[in-house]
Amino acid sequence: MRLKCTLALSLLFFNFVLTQNVIIAQKRAIGVDNLTDIEAKERIALVIGNADYTTDKLINPTNDAKDIAKALKSLNFNVTLKINTPQNEMENSIQLFGQRLYNNSVGLFYYSGHGIQYNGNNFLIPIGALPNMSTPDHLRYKTVNLGYILSVMKERTNGINIIFLDACRKNPFKNMYRGKHEGLTKVIDAEGVIICYSTSPGKVALDGNEKNSPYTKELLNQLKKPNVPIEIMLKRVRKNVKKSTDNKQTPWYEASIDGDFYFIKNSQINSKNNSENINMDQSIEVKSYNAGIKWHEPVTGMEFIYVPSGNFEPHCCRYADRKCEKNSVLIKNKINVGDFWISKTEVTLSNYNKFLKITGYKGSKSNYHTSWECNGLAKTTFVQDYTHPVACLTFNDSVEYTNWLTKINNNLYQFRLPTETEWEFACRSCGKEQKYCGGNDEEKYTWKFDYNNWNENSTHPVATKTGNDLGIYDMSGNVWEWCITKNESFIQLIRGGGWSWGAGYPTTEIRDAGHTSASFVYVEAGISRADIGFRIVRTK
Repeated sequence: MRLKCTLALSLLFFNFVLTQNVIIAQKRAIGVDNLTDIEAKERIALVIGNADYTTDKLINPTNDAKDIAKALKSLNFNVTLKINTPQNEMENSIQLFGQRLYNNSVGLFYYSGHGIQYNGNNFLIPIGALPNMSTPDHLRYKTVNLGYILSVMKERTNGINIIFLDACRKNPFKNMYRGKHEGLTKVIDAEGVIICYSTSPGKVALDGNEKNSPYTKELLNQLKKPNVPIEIMLKRVRKNVKKSTDNKQTPWYEASIDGDFYFIKNSQINSKNNSENINMDQSIEVKSYNAGIKWHEPVTGMEFIYVPSGNFEPHCCRYADRKCEKNSVLIKNKINVGDFWISKTEVTLSNYNKFLKITGYKGSKSNYHTSWECNGLAKTTFVQDYTHPVACLTFNDSVEYTNWLTKINNNLYQFRLPTETEWEFACRSCGKEQKYCGGNDEEKYTWKFDYNNWNENSTHPVATKTGNDLGIYDMSGNVWEWCITKNESFIQLIRGGGWSWGAGYPTTEIRDAGHTSASFVYVEAGISRADIGFRIVRTK
């Protein structure tokens, strides 16, 4: 039986945590704290299992990580799974994991593999690191500091952060370091954090001869039980692991959370699983959801709405007061549309400026020219704040944003501009007969030019008009939106109408034009206007 050992913790910190737990228990008993359930918009997990070390290989981390990832996925976690990961890949995964967290999300990090406690810090050991470490100084260059993971998680979310460590943490450098150990008194230094260890301070954890380690085996069993607060669940894990190991192993945790977090409650049992499948080696499968389900893109926080597949009859699109384009690509036939996610609003100035700041992008170099009411890339002549849709960008400038968003998400999600068919299907609330995107009430759903206040016309804050039946906003007016099409002569056009157009224009069948090819109307990719912006879709 291979042993996996744990951190040596200072008695001072242990007594501190015990004291705090007693105080909390007393408060609960006398009703001082009115604790509430911890709710979250999204659950995001990173699971790492390292077993195939060059020296001192481990038996169970691969199975442990895969089984934990599967269990978390069933509990509505968006899971990234990494197996036998070297240092650079671990760090990249942790960084991307942190970028996906946002306010009120649940962040969960699980690690199974070797670990080391040295000089009051905890280090997780990547694959390939052990043969290259001969002195304590190598730790900070060859391993991943647990403190870094914790700081990444706390920086991006004010929800709850959960860390599970089923790892060996004995100090292989004890003969090289004779200073005073400071323990882990700085591990919990903020609200909303709970760290779970596979065994108690100064003790060893068993790797086991079964498929899973004793700790992970029991954790998997308890995760499935509904209506159990996490701290009660962890106490049950501790009790059963002690029993199964003849008291050789006692799991332990430290927490600084208010309220109760549940992995599963009655309301979630037998409900539709709205989570992603496990991302294994950066491949992901999109499942079917209910129409209108929301998803937050983890880097920018943009909200997306799910549009299920379906058949509909597109309107024969027209430009301005012209008659319907009978010879256009969109004709009076039923068309099948695959499912996709579309941004709840147009891309805002805040979203786009983040892209510009991170990438240093200066604009498309080919066919780029500034046009009406623009002072350059994403700069209008009128005042905008960050809640307005971005404008004054070309088709190519919009595509660059979608490419960046795909790349910064490490290709876990694929983003692009919507096709014209997708755009209209989403606009018309899955193909309903609607004059405007949401219904027939022009004032309720549309933005248009106000001739009574000529000098005050401009873009408007997104989502201030009524959304359509799916909860998608501003598809009738505010700014025109770049779309793609499969016409042989070009690939781009704009739909939806903009703030500079008068009453009657921002209908579900309207398209704008700079030129006409055959009987199909489109806009040059190099043009930018203060009334053209874009929204995006996620297809993977």
